[in-house]
Amino acid sequence: ILTGDANPSGKLVDTCAKSFDDYPSSDGFHESKDYVKYEDDIFVGYRYFETIPGKKDCVVYPFGYGLSYTTFDISNINTYQNETNILLTVNVTNTGKCAGKEVVQVYYSAPCGKLTKPAKELCAFAKTKLLNPGESQELYLTFAINDMASFDDCGLVAKSCFIMEKGVYRFFVGNNVRDAQELKFTYELADDLVTEQLHSYVAPEKLEKRLTANGEFETLEMHTITREVFPCDYKLSTAPEVETPYTLFDVAENKIDLDTFIAQLTDEELCHLVSGQPGQGISSTSGMGHLKRLEIPLVMTADGPAGLRSRTVSGIPTTAFPVATAIACSWNLELMEEIGRAGALEVKENNVCMW
Repeated sequence: ILTGDANPSGKLVDTCAKSFDDYPSSDGFHESKDYVKYEDDIFVGYRYFETIPGKKDCVVYPFGYGLSYTTFDISNINTYQNETNILLTVNVTNTGKCAGKEVVQVYYSAPCGKLTKPAKELCAFAKTKLLNPGESQELYLTFAINDMASFDDCGLVAKSCFIMEKGVYRFFVGNNVRDAQELKFTYELADDLVTEQLHSYVAPEKLEKRLTANGEFETLEMHTITREVFPCDYKLSTAPEVETPYTLFDVAENKIDLDTFIAQLTDEELCHLVSGQPGQGISSTSGMGHLKRLEIPLVMTADGPAGLRSRTVSGIPTTAFPVATAIACSWNLELMEEIGRAGALEVKENNVCMW
């Protein structure tokens, strides 16, 4: 990449601001070791910087931004809709002197009603193939209309529902959130529309305030949250009576498919599979798996986008490369496949899974 033999085509999955203090979570993140108050609510990342007055100037690199050794032209944008989906066709042309890939991003802006909303939200994206200089490709991007709904947790319109509020929904297309250009196409609702009715089984109870689109905080004292009782008359299933169950290694060796393997797990084992397991080795958090009956190893996880880990307390300095955010920025299935081919899964004696 540094010599130009390969052309980078990644896009940022985070917003890079000038200072840690520019992020809304910086005010209270270290308030206590026992809790974190998520007062920024839905205004995380680009939703914060693109919405809150005066915060656009804090951004160094916007969400979706990426460098390239070539340039691209996004043109001939056409939009279509049916009862459930919106489809866009976009023509992308490599206008530079080097082969490369481009990512086209589609954002929507929902009307401001009773529910607070970000100025823009990503609703679709697609990546081109490797385009030679002068080469073009037509991309197809689609998303469900109901994906533009907002959740009403306090009953301002309809409690515990996803709502599309009445008004005009606008759309933007570009190669990052800041450069996305508004389309003439709009979607309009004459009345509020409930797209899904849900419940409040695990509603938060201790958050005193949260951020709104105008940069001010609303108190939540007026919204008395009554925790609904989750209906539970459920009995855990038992393991199927088989002489020798299939193991995870049988899946790896293509003796059975993953669906057949999962069907063997009892409900209790399924819960155990995704629950936190005690940390071992280099992990400072916890793991998952650890089901000896089906030879599922204990897979340890790292806290966040761990790159270089040099904690002396573990006694095992490690480097995780590429880090999780780098993989996410690539949006590249080919890269993931390369990582998979390069890696070798090894089960240690202590049943800890390592790459």
